[in-house]
Amino acid sequence: MNKLTELRKFLNNNKSSTIPLIIDAKDGNPAPDVPYVTMLNLTISPDVIKNNNRQYKDGTKQDILEAGKRRFEAQIQFDSYTNSNNSALGIIMDLVNDIDYKLRSQLNGAGYGVIKKDKYQDIIDNSDLEHEKYIYRYTTVIIFDFSLDNEREVEALLKITVTDETNGSSQIIEKVI
Repeated sequence: MNKLTELRKFLNNNKSSTIPLIIDAKDGNPAPDVPYVTMLNLTISPDVIKNNNRQYKDGTKQDILEAGKRRFEAQIQFDSYTNSNNSALGIIMDLVNDIDYKLRSQLNGAGYGVIKKDKYQDIIDNSDLEHEKYIYRYTTVIIFDFSLDNEREVEALLKITVTDETNGSSQIIEKVI
């Protein structure tokens, strides 16, 4: 399961509202009856791998296990859909309050940070007339950060043969372990 699906499940299980939070319905999933909130990943920005360390694997001196963490910033758009303007605004404001205040320490414990910028993202009214009926929708963007563990096996170079092309002689360099 990817980190954003885990984040959605965490928010669904811990937010104060019982209104469902779903992955964006545009991905072929049918939208539920209103009210509901969608979560859409806008961007994910990877950072460099941190804490890169190397250790010998299984006590051998030939195989090395490299491990590190890669940090990501994800801009997530939340949209609330309801049958009334005030309700849509209230739902998105409650969700922002839950994420930014009530659930912040729980989010940190689950491996997610909420990035605070100088100015919070605005809550925008995106209500629209669709098929002669208003769809009341409010939108905001929240930036989360999280990290993923990475591992890879690397074979240790124990012997290198260097050949002098001018006279054809070669020299073997061995690493003493």
